[in-house]
Amino acid sequence: MGMLPAIESGTGKRIRVKAYSAERKEALQRRMMPPENKMVSELARETGITEQTLYTWRRQLKAQGVAVPGKGLFAEQISTWRQACMAANANAAQSGKGQRGQSKDDQKRIRALEKELNRKEKALAEVAALLVLRKKAQAIWGDEAED
Repeated sequence: MGMLPAIESGTGKRIRVKAYSAERKEALQRRMMPPENKMVSELARETGITEQTLYTWRRQLKAQGVAVPGKGLFAEQISTWRQACMAANANAAQSGKGQRGQSKDDQKRIRALEKELNRKEKALAEVAALLVLRKKAQAIWGDEAED
């Protein structure tokens, strides 16, 4: 870590600014993002870099369009959610096809049962009509045994 020359502040005081290598800065920026999501205060204690510098680096990431913790979604989250959604939709489509196939089979069976029921109702009505006619005939002509 080299030191930059002192710069003038607005108050006439000279301030020394530390320079950090790009690799170190990127490594620390990565630690502030998922999956680690290190808190700035914790990183500052570990590394000795001021919180202000770390917040500045995180703000720079945000300005570059990188989602930082607590702000927006991460690509890993989106891909995981998308896979879960696709799997759920595939299962729904499969079960929908199965239900439609079962529904068609059920409808065929219902039609067959209704047809059989109608046939049996007609047969029963016919037998009932024959019984009524037989009783009327017996009432009119009497029992055959009487003849």
